[in-house]
Amino acid sequence: MIKLLYVDLFCGAGGTSTGVEQATLHGEKCAKVVACVNHDAHAIASHLANHPEAMHFTEDIRTL
Repeated sequence: MIKLLYVDLFCGAGGTSTGVEQATLHGEKCAKVVACVNHDAHAIASHLANHPEAMHFTEDIRTL
């Protein structure tokens, strides 16, 4: 059962998101990356390639 919905701030290629997606609790998946934010379009494109199911925002986190 998913217990944690995660927003990856300052995402790059998605290494942190991958770790979150692999998290388990008592042998069951427990976390899901639902969105990510970065001001750099290249970082968002890279993250999107690795995590297409998440919402992607190319913005400064202060204005999102």
